[in-house]
Amino acid sequence: MKIRNGFVSNSSSSSFIIFSKKKVLSEEDIISIFKVDRNSPLYIVAVKIAECLVNESIRIDKPSSKNTYCHYDDDKIQEYMDNGFHVFCGEVSDMGGTIMELTTALDIIYSDENLIIQKYKRNTL
Repeated sequence: MKIRNGFVSNSSSSSFIIFSKKKVLSEEDIISIFKVDRNSPLYIVAVKIAECLVNESIRIDKPSSKNTYCHYDDDKIQEYMDNGFHVFCGEVSDMGGTIMELTTALDIIYSDENLIIQKYKRNTL
């Protein structure tokens, strides 16, 4: 039996990886995957999720198992890079506010010829 003293957090985080044919990841590219009309009340949610993914991502210039913020197969990263994709990794936590909580909870998986988003969830104690 484990006994912990002090603060214990039962938070959830989600790591994500984005492959983009564009060198710079833009919020507009992410917003477009949601296919939400600009007049819809849900449009602002899509904007905030896109902002979250862009702001929490770091561009990877080469695969390296030393990338502690990117928990993804180095060979797969290299394969995407060889096919002209730029790679962005990041993590969101449900401790980061309402939109981050929502982004952590959503299973955002998307793929087309120019943009691929893959997300995987990890629980932390």
